[in-house]
Amino acid sequence: MDPNEYDALLGTLVASFENINSSLILISIGLLIILTIFLRKDLQLLDVISLGRNQAINLGVDYNKSIRRLLMGVTICISISTAMVGPVTFLGLIVANLSREFLKTYKHKFIITGAALFGMLFLVGGQFIVEHIFTYSVPVSVFISVSGGIYFLYLLIKQRSV
Repeated sequence: MDPNEYDALLGTLVASFENINSSLILISIGLLIILTIFLRKDLQLLDVISLGRNQAINLGVDYNKSIRRLLMGVTICISISTAMVGPVTFLGLIVANLSREFLKTYKHKFIITGAALFGMLFLVGGQFIVEHIFTYSVPVSVFISVSGGIYFLYLLIKQRSV
């Protein structure tokens, strides 16, 4: 494969925040609003589920049904973001763990809000670096993948030492 073909292939395989599929924006916003309304009542349920399967069942949670519903919501959110910009490896790992580490709470309403804010901060910061330092020569997803990989290794080493 010659370098031009590889560059074209890489452009289609990594997330591109400069080339967002704008025809999907209204559909995506509508789906996210519906999904938010549908899953809003499960926000407090996440705090109970985080106690563990047996404790959640003892507290009256239909565990399997709740987990399926929540995983379906996560799947829809991931599919919407992937359809708009492409796959972004490690972004979820980064924002979820940073949110848990910095907020020091187990209440999911704060963790989810913090993760959303960390995600926005990470994407805007990455875009700023791409625009002003690397003058669009490297995609944002490369920074996210590299920093996410380093953070993942840090988490593995930290867990091993505990």
